[in-house]
Amino acid sequence: MTEHSRIGGSSYSRWSQCPGSVRLSKGIESKAGFPAAEGTVAHKLSETPIATGKPTIREPGDLIQQEGFDIEVTQEMLDGIQLYADTVRNDMEPGDELYVERKVHVPEIHPNLFGTLDTAVWRERKHHLKVYDFKYGKGVGVEAENNQQGVFYALLFAMSNNLRVKDVEFIIVQPRFEHPEGPIRRWRFDAVQLLEFQAELEDAVERVMDPEAPLVPGKHCQWCPAGAICPEVKRLATNMAKKEFESTALDTADLADSMRFLPVIERWTKQVREFAYQQAMDGVFIPGFKLVEKRGIRKWVKEETVATELQAFGLDGSDMFSRKLKSPAAIEKLIGKQEMKEMDHLHRKESSGLTLVPEADKRHAIAQGSARARLDFAEQI
Repeated sequence: MTEHSRIGGSSYSRWSQCPGSVRLSKGIESKAGFPAAEGTVAHKLSETPIATGKPTIREPGDLIQQEGFDIEVTQEMLDGIQLYADTVRNDMEPGDELYVERKVHVPEIHPNLFGTLDTAVWRERKHHLKVYDFKYGKGVGVEAENNQQGVFYALLFAMSNNLRVKDVEFIIVQPRFEHPEGPIRRWRFDAVQLLEFQAELEDAVERVMDPEAPLVPGKHCQWCPAGAICPEVKRLATNMAKKEFESTALDTADLADSMRFLPVIERWTKQVREFAYQQAMDGVFIPGFKLVEKRGIRKWVKEETVATELQAFGLDGSDMFSRKLKSPAAIEKLIGKQEMKEMDHLHRKESSGLTLVPEADKRHAIAQGSARARLDFAEQI
């Protein structure tokens, strides 16, 4: 597994604004979700086209295991990779030096200040540096202009390689997000901005290393590994819940302030649910809650047999099928509950997984991980 810096470029906007988040998140494993795993696969497959100009050997339909997910290589992914590779290679001139997935490290500022830059192109004769960031995600658009992550990697790359940089161009390639400026966005800045950022970076690192570094809630909380256990976000959520708004004496400034923090609170509630669920799955006992199977959904056992038997109820193909055989619940609406009982042998209920609910829920608790061992031991006493 690739080592990630706790004060890396991808999280700079968070830890530079909330230095205490680094201390709070120590020891908390940040589990990659499907979008992150998909992005990792796209990055890996882009290395060959960028470095050699030759297309990847992967084809649509190929499955790649990444972070526990089966990631399908789609034509959309291959098109996005090709756009990224073409953007880099079309920008290059004879004599340019190409760096793909380049590790950068600046221990003179801090031993943990390291990361991996997607792609860089160095034009020595003009002291010009191009830094590329491939964003495969489609949910959130990323701006190139004034992008701190871009400046971060440009600075670390220049310092790691002892380059005398005159100016930098930062290029975002985000093929799946519909941005007004298109999938390729560029921002050019000079070396003075790099020097100014170096001073800001050193200050930010110093604040993070302070044992009393403060926790500062904000938009940057969205990707914080410790979001679910952050006392400051919890305090903010509690205070907002206690507020009472009256139309007769409406403080619009206060209302606007609350609205600005709503995304932070909404994200926090989601983080708490996900964190509690994962802890329960790992065997941690959470007082007042338990794991249960999700509500079961009826599914046909053998669809080819079902279609034949349903004809006895006067149904034809247009009744039973949309693009595939309709669900048991939909068929029940067509033939009635009593008649549906005759079809009980052809369907079963399947749960889609587990969920964490209050103890008062009537469903039976499901032991998971070490919790199962504790439950088995208790039953033997």
